[in-house]
Amino acid sequence: MQHENLCRGLDYFEDKRKIYIVMEACSGGELFDQIVDKFNQRRAEGKSGSYSEAEAAGVLRQIFSGLQYMHERKIGHFDLKPDNFLFKDTQHTTIKIIDFGMSKLVGRTAHIKVLGGTLDYMAPEVIHTDYTYHADMWSMGVVTYVMLCGRCPFFRKKNDPKACGGRPKKDCLCEDCALCNRICEGKFSYPRNVPISEDAKDFISSLLQSDPAVRLTATEALSHPWLSGSASDTPLATSVLTDLQTMTQTSKLRTTLLEALSSDAFSDFEIKQLKASFEEMDADGDGKVSREEIKALQDSRPEFAQQLEQLLLMDVNGDGELDFEEILLAATQRKLMAKEDRIRNLFERLDEDGDGIYISTSKPCSLIF
Repeated sequence: MQHENLCRGLDYFEDKRKIYIVMEACSGGELFDQIVDKFNQRRAEGKSGSYSEAEAAGVLRQIFSGLQYMHERKIGHFDLKPDNFLFKDTQHTTIKIIDFGMSKLVGRTAHIKVLGGTLDYMAPEVIHTDYTYHADMWSMGVVTYVMLCGRCPFFRKKNDPKACGGRPKKDCLCEDCALCNRICEGKFSYPRNVPISEDAKDFISSLLQSDPAVRLTATEALSHPWLSGSASDTPLATSVLTDLQTMTQTSKLRTTLLEALSSDAFSDFEIKQLKASFEEMDADGDGKVSREEIKALQDSRPEFAQQLEQLLLMDVNGDGELDFEEILLAATQRKLMAKEDRIRNLFERLDEDGDGIYISTSKPCSLIF
């Protein structure tokens, strides 16, 4: 693929076990990090403004242009989220779509039947494992909403039941069925304290359509009035930037905490057992457990079919396979659900001022390591 808004593959090499792909360097940082950094820099300089609907639309036009190129070639990305947009360089003028580990050519197959992607940005039809590249447009609706509102349109509520507190309205493979139901229903609202233009709302609503047939295509999105020129240059509410910063830091903090806790959650013997189980599943010995390997185990050990199916939900980096670190992090999270004392001990290690109420997400790594 040759498009200025897609991270290009420059070369590849292979040995007996792996293929190594050389990708175009993108040194400008992640999209949301740069939005927040730019806002903080202007605020430190005593300047107002920065980051408006017009700026968001300018970046999104580039992303939709890259998607239009992909979709015209019947290629779906299937894991569009803020982490997968990088600026080409420190000038921050060109944005690139990256990470094509979940991408598929869908020209010869009408629908894809494999669950994959990141739940918060996942289209309803992906949850039901029956989708095409139109699922990318739903994901971009979520991305646009987050850029303008500072939070996801569909989110976990405090009173949500743990795991499968009740059956979802349609069968799904996700454990967080309360959230799945909200996504599948496609019902959302806008924060009252964040003024957004009617054109922006219409654009988002046209993308977050549960029926893929009435959802905007990439070409139609590029022709929408909001994306093609009517977006306001009035600065967005400060709370949007604050929420964006919290959201990105919380995601990174969660992974950091799980990594820190994994060493405490299991004994050396338990880790050895977990490693042995992983190696048993990894039939070809490539250090990854693929869906095909899990399917083979399901056929040979049907009594563990459901547990094996849920394994791929542990896929942290969204590449459709599992490495040992991902299984260890997921196992840590499950084990610690019933180990509140361990979580309390870690909290106290992070609670630098000892107030017993909050820990800051600004410097999570320095306190742990």
